[in-house]
Amino acid sequence: MAIVEVIKSWFGKNKKTTPTPTSVSVTKATQQPTPTTTPVQTVVTVADIEAASNSSDNLATMINNPQVAFSAKQIALQKITDSSLLAQVALKHSIAKIRQQAAEQLHDLAEIEKTVAKVKHGDKGVYRILRKKLDAQEQQHKQQQQVQQQLSKICEDLELLLRSAHNPLFAAKTQRLQQHWKQISQ
Repeated sequence: MAIVEVIKSWFGKNKKTTPTPTSVSVTKATQQPTPTTTPVQTVVTVADIEAASNSSDNLATMINNPQVAFSAKQIALQKITDSSLLAQVALKHSIAKIRQQAAEQLHDLAEIEKTVAKVKHGDKGVYRILRKKLDAQEQQHKQQQQVQQQLSKICEDLELLLRSAHNPLFAAKTQRLQQHWKQISQ
């Protein structure tokens, strides 16, 4: 008889007010969300975002407000210029796309390094975006060092050439070094 009561409780035919432990787990699994449980999104206009853009605190509250629509959060995020706030959003926001957009907007190398250290084992998307920025910066720094080394090598060669000014190839070597300098400096 207990099996019949459990089956009746699954379909809501049971008149008992205290459900059995098996019927509770089944009822929770099959329960449909009611219209009152869906979050109501606040309509935010571009004028509201422009008004809030006077203060980064207002934009931060707009981004973190769960009742604000996703597109309004993206527009508000574009207005943020504070790198520490962008880093905080990239670390802690609940929506992955917003975190990634904040990471793409982040340009301060010190904040990027701090954020990469914190997000390394957490959000792979944000980590990849920030890691690419750091790698690009390192690559640019290496290229600048190479150019600097090449230019200093040309300077050394010119000094050696000046010491041996009586060399018959002096003019040709000087011209070649000048052309090489122009190529590198461009």
